[in-house]
Amino acid sequence: MITKILTLATVLILLQSCISNKSTQKTSHNIPTNFEGFSKDDSVSIAALPIDQFIKDSTLQKILNNAIDKNFDYKIALQNILINEEKLRLTKAANHPNVNFDIAAKRTWQSSNSLNGTLSDQLITSSYLDDYNLGLYFNWEILTWGRIKKMKEASLADYIKSIEATRVIKTRLVTDISQAYYKLIMLDAQHKIVLKNIILMEHSLKLTKLQFNSGLVTNLAVDQMQVQLDEAKRIIPEIEENIITQENIIRSISGEFPKGVIRSNILENSDMDDTFLVGIPAQLLKFRPDIREAESNVNSSLAKMGVSKRLMYPSIKLTAGIGLNSFQNFNWLNVPNSLFETIGGGITQPILQNRKLKTQYNISKIELTKAKIEFDRVIVLAVKEVSDALNKIKKNRESLVIEEAKLKNLNNAILRAELLYQNGQASYLEVISAQSKMLESELSIVAIKSTISQANIELYRSLGGGWK
Repeated sequence: MITKILTLATVLILLQSCISNKSTQKTSHNIPTNFEGFSKDDSVSIAALPIDQFIKDSTLQKILNNAIDKNFDYKIALQNILINEEKLRLTKAANHPNVNFDIAAKRTWQSSNSLNGTLSDQLITSSYLDDYNLGLYFNWEILTWGRIKKMKEASLADYIKSIEATRVIKTRLVTDISQAYYKLIMLDAQHKIVLKNIILMEHSLKLTKLQFNSGLVTNLAVDQMQVQLDEAKRIIPEIEENIITQENIIRSISGEFPKGVIRSNILENSDMDDTFLVGIPAQLLKFRPDIREAESNVNSSLAKMGVSKRLMYPSIKLTAGIGLNSFQNFNWLNVPNSLFETIGGGITQPILQNRKLKTQYNISKIELTKAKIEFDRVIVLAVKEVSDALNKIKKNRESLVIEEAKLKNLNNAILRAELLYQNGQASYLEVISAQSKMLESELSIVAIKSTISQANIELYRSLGGGWK
């Protein structure tokens, strides 16, 4: 009997080797050759730069290092990597045999009308039957049709996916903190600008009051100057509120309670020049962790579909055991009289499982389709994000040139307006208009510079940088 089972097992194992074990599927997508509106074909990308080489501000580097060490989402993601690492070890051991050691003692009072009870009355004088057992048992599934291999591939893909998910969190962390940091510097600069303009407006108000006392202007001029000064002072609390908000954002991302943030005094627009080292769209597959995460999800889903399919195939298991057995405790450990050995084998073919296996397989195919759709979606989103960042940098730099030229003209205009006003040759309304426009222009320039800095960071992230 054992010989027949082993012969059939050999035939099935040979048949198993003929089944395709192809488990990975190359994901593909129609990726454009270059980014929209940016035709430069260059294989160099800033995404290849480590964080400390792209971000030159040493203060920001310290904040980022602290945040990476303390951020809650990042620490949880690292634990997920450890979990998937343990799952990978588990599946690697799945094709090993199971070995169990068992020691047990049992006493049974048999029914007098049962066969065992009748035989027991004839063989022994007691009303009960003892059974003492000590054994080592072996169980091994020798035919899996590549199911365990598929399980290993799925676990490996999930492990890689967890690593990429951690990198996604890190890139977002770097982006969010850097953008909040640049907003803080912008708000500091705007705060100084408003205070400077308040001093200028107070001087104009003082001059207007002198002219009012001399009968050169009406009370309306004094009121208008006062209103302009109050409007400028009103901006200060708003800026200070936004400063605290951005500081709290940085501290929250860093896993800390709210408090102030040390920062630079100069708003830099990054070290990138107008050439934009963005590389080509195909490099997103290499650098962006969310794309690699989505690709790993496709590979995982494909492997899991293979597992579900192979659960419908027959399996062969071998069993064996060796140990000591006796119905009397005093000779339980008597060797070789108490020694027993067992060996067996079996073939199991699932037939009716309440449609469980078929449904599981169909669901796994649907999950694979979903994973492929998500992969395509992530690629389209990635190209869009790069295009958006490039466009934002380009257009804001154009706006900055215009606004700086405008401010230069406004500086000349306000000097002339104040001089003419002091000599009675210009209206106070001209002074108010010039001062308001200058304040607006100075605040706008700082905001545009901050937007460019933030867009540079966003471009770095969207190209796949920020995790090295």
